[in-house]
Amino acid sequence: MPVLTARTVAPFAAMGATWIARKGLSSAYARRTGHVPPKADDTEVSIVSVLAWALTTAVVSAAIEVIITRVAAEISDSQEVSSFGEQDAITG
Repeated sequence: MPVLTARTVAPFAAMGATWIARKGLSSAYARRTGHVPPKADDTEVSIVSVLAWALTTAVVSAAIEVIITRVAAEISDSQEVSSFGEQDAITG
């Protein structure tokens, strides 16, 4: 049976966290401006607004992915070190 490691779960955690963050950003944008966030194909919204929104969501999404991936790598590395230590203790 395959073992789930932090590195295996990290992409799914990043997707979930990104989804939650985008929902939060959209909600904050709507509260602040009174409008829904701009979409790329909405020609009634200025290109500057669309690009600013796209840049904001891209930066937040990338930051979340990097943070979760790094945390997962640290957890995974520490688990590998401890498992090698346990194996050495068993084999002597």
